[in-house]
Amino acid sequence: MTNTSKQYALALFSLASEKKEIEIIYQELNQLIQGLDDDSFKFFLNPKIENKEKHQVIEKVLNNQLLINFFKALIDNNRFNFVEEILKAYKELLNESQNIGELIVFSNKALSQENKDKLIQKFTKVLNKKIIINEVIQPSIIGGIRIEYQGSVIDQTVDASLEQIKSSLIG
Repeated sequence: MTNTSKQYALALFSLASEKKEIEIIYQELNQLIQGLDDDSFKFFLNPKIENKEKHQVIEKVLNNQLLINFFKALIDNNRFNFVEEILKAYKELLNESQNIGELIVFSNKALSQENKDKLIQKFTKVLNKKIIINEVIQPSIIGGIRIEYQGSVIDQTVDASLEQIKSSLIG
């Protein structure tokens, strides 16, 4: 995640916080970004299309004046290409403000509720936060799990173990 994305997310978060709209802004931002297809991205990134025209589209699509102004600033500063990273950075700020730790857990199949509960219990103690687990199913993982939290990775997959063995044999 770039510093630019973090700065824009922090600016938006600060303004949303002043208006007591941090969750509403996240929901609307997420909904808009998830709804953008490739053609929409190309439209907003196209330097041949005037910013005024892009602004008009934003004004038609959005109702929240804070988000309208925010997207106009992104367009005017040629930063629209950062919108997905800005959303991620904003989500991190939102979670931090609510003392939530979000784990991304990669495995080859869905975790059992028992395993989810164990992870939640362990990470709640370590991080002293309410834990949310987002599962990502990756059939290519032979076994085990990989956990990501704010850029840190705990890789307990069979793949990682095999790679370590391979490195120790070669190296």
